[in-house]
Amino acid sequence: MAPTSAAPRDLLPAFVYTAAALAIALGVSTGGWAIWEMAFAAGTVLPSHLQLHAHVQLVGFGLLFVLGVMFPALARILEVPPAPRGVVLTVLVGVGGGALFRAIGQPLAPWAAGRLLSLLSGALELAGIFAFVAWAFGVLATRREPGDPFTFHFLLGTAWAMVSAALSAAQAIFLAGHAESEIPSDLVEPFYAVTLYGLVLSWLFAFSSRVAPALLGRPGRTTQGARWVATLQGAGTLLLAAAWIRGIPPLTARALTMAGTLLVAAAVLLFLAASHLLVPLARPLAVPFLRVPMLFLGLFAATSLTAAVAEIGGASVHKFVWDGARHIYTIGFLTLFVVVMSLYVVPLFTGRNLARPREARLAVLLVIAAAIVRALQIPVALGWGGLALYRLVGTTGIFATAGLVLWAHVLFATLRRRPVESA
Repeated sequence: MAPTSAAPRDLLPAFVYTAAALAIALGVSTGGWAIWEMAFAAGTVLPSHLQLHAHVQLVGFGLLFVLGVMFPALARILEVPPAPRGVVLTVLVGVGGGALFRAIGQPLAPWAAGRLLSLLSGALELAGIFAFVAWAFGVLATRREPGDPFTFHFLLGTAWAMVSAALSAAQAIFLAGHAESEIPSDLVEPFYAVTLYGLVLSWLFAFSSRVAPALLGRPGRTTQGARWVATLQGAGTLLLAAAWIRGIPPLTARALTMAGTLLVAAAVLLFLAASHLLVPLARPLAVPFLRVPMLFLGLFAATSLTAAVAEIGGASVHKFVWDGARHIYTIGFLTLFVVVMSLYVVPLFTGRNLARPREARLAVLLVIAAAIVRALQIPVALGWGGLALYRLVGTTGIFATAGLVLWAHVLFATLRRRPVESA
């Protein structure tokens, strides 16, 4: 069995190092500085700055790390040979390099060098994602149970990955063809919708269908239940993306956004209810803190649902509420989920014991604090707390950056350990 898992184990540390470096140097640090500048009126925050931050966090941190874990995880779950080393390297260089080139090229897009780097970023990300998709579809084609929830959700997530890569490439082409660093919203928002609520949620639903029953000691979801969740999620994601089609009347776009929000929120709440991940049990989970990102996911769905119903009813919902809901998702759920699960899967797939468990717990707590502090912009939008509370929101980046630095330190220390010899 050892030779079959050697390639993924050798390259998983490279995914960890690259994702951590991109997140700390270009992701949470730039986003943290932006919210600090807004809260303390310390400077002008350009939309391109926020776009750069979001792209690095989504692609260079979240997606790259998840893809790195996917290779050994799928080999184990599906009981298939590991991906060829060339495929794994293409994904690492393509997605990681593409995120890096975008971070460098977008601010320099008014100049020829920046436009060239932006174009290369789109090509690299396409190559990396398509290399993974080609391997994943080939592996799934050998499955004899195409209707089980894991395969069903994973196939959908892989299809969303292709759409996400195509939208990212369209952004890169725009930057390459225009002497400006801000990408129009009709290219940015569909990318966020597809990546956050299509790709990320589908893969979460897939792995929860295997992980949750094992952790909770309960039966997994049925195929019919998985189809209901995927139908709501897919329809909602498509409506959220379609709302930004150029030329759509504003009232139609608003209706599509509200309908998409309601459907995605319903899919999340149905998934959480069916998976029992938030049900308090006497039996402790094998992955500490796992329920916390799921709690934030539920909070995101509840907040989005409430805001959408309020707008449909004629109320004016402040943009801070929508922005707060999105950051509950991106920090409280996505970032925290990556941090929590990585402390479990990296030791599992590399054969090493987790180093510095106390520091690992502190890293998790710092990311939780970052999510809570950023969510405080919702009460600010409702007129509570005033400037003092908003300035507390401005410290989000301090907690998030400290948490990810400590998280990276723990994983690096873990990867430097000798693998545990099995009997």
